[in-house]
Amino acid sequence: MLFNKKKLIYLLTYSGGIPFIIYAINSIFDYPKNYDQIISLSIDIYSLLIISFISGSHWGQSLNTDNKVNVLILSNVIVLGIWFAYIFQFYFKSIFLIAFTILLWIDYAYLSTEKINRWYLELRRNISLIVLLSLILGLIF
Repeated sequence: MLFNKKKLIYLLTYSGGIPFIIYAINSIFDYPKNYDQIISLSIDIYSLLIISFISGSHWGQSLNTDNKVNVLILSNVIVLGIWFAYIFQFYFKSIFLIAFTILLWIDYAYLSTEKINRWYLELRRNISLIVLLSLILGLIF
């Protein structure tokens, strides 16, 4: 089955949101305790990976551009911040929420400098809302 590049990007991006949705559903409904712990640990590690991936993408994009925000530094601060927060168990799920929000803000900054396409920004906004809502539901329930 052949996909064009844009459809593949949509498919991969929304597929990446599935673990967050599973986490939210698991948080809302009452599952056995050990299953709940496995899902929670899994989403923590997955969040670390996704934030690191997006930060790395921003870092790579910034190598050839002048930025209003120094993305080279900011992307590293975000990654180091989430890893230290996780290692020291310091409100890391809340810090994940902040990190995902900052990463979306960087994409909006890139749009203003015409470094990314509007359709990609809309995709990032949509998946970020899914991720943020899922993490918020996990914190509430």
